[in-house]
This record gives sequence, C-alpha cells and structure tokens, in this order.
Amino acid sequence: MQRAPGVRARGLPRPQPPGLPDPQALALSGLAALLLPILPYAAEMVALRDLPAPVFGTPMSLEPAVGALVGFVLLAEQPSWVQALGSALVTTAGMGAVCSGARQPTARPRAESAGPACEPSRKTVGLSDPPRA
Repeated sequence: MQRAPGVRARGLPRPQPPGLPDPQALALSGLAALLLPILPYAAEMVALRDLPAPVFGTPMSLEPAVGALVGFVLLAEQPSWVQALGSALVTTAGMGAVCSGARQPTARPRAESAGPACEPSRKTVGLSDPPRA
C-alpha cells in the first residue's frame, strides 16, 4: 500500500527540518556541558585535602602542557609559539616553586593583640551624641 506524500506512519519520529538540532540531543549536550566540569573539580578538591600543597601544585602546573598535548594528539591542533612558551613558563614556574620549598606561613595578628582599633565599641551612639572627630 502506497502512502501519499507528506503522510507519515504512526509510531515513527517526526523528521526534523534540516539545520535544526534534535531537542533530545540538545538537552543531553546541555546536561553534559553542565555536569562534566564537576568531575575534575571534585577530584582536585579530594586530592587537595589529602596531598600537601607542593605535591598538589606540580600536577596543577602541568595542566596547560597536558591540555596542549591532548589537543595536538587528538584534535591535530598546533599551538602557536606564544601558547607553547606560555605553557612552558607556567610549568617551569610551578616546578620552581615546588623545588624552592614551601613558604613558611606568616603569623597573623590576633584580634586581642591588634590593639584598641580592632575591639568593638561597647558604647552605642545615640542621635544626641556629637560626631566623633
């Protein structure tokens, strides 16, 4: 049995006009764009809790170089000399910071030892009080 042009069979998906994205594919792409950055971020936060800062800093300084390498291998992207130099400088700076040793934390003044400027005023200022100079 032949069908008239423009009539579709029941149960089959309606064909999309050319150039319009499939709504289901668009929704899945949006969901992936929102959720996929969470995985590496969560892994970094877990690693940061368990590793000392200098040990954690070394892989973080390698991220631009690894990203450029993955782009070169998988996507055939060639970084410009400025991008390659930037990746090399970031990696070198990170390695240099780790090799030079961790900085000692500086002592922060406590609120009690900071003096009267840090102490809250016990007097409430009323409307009849003259302004302070």
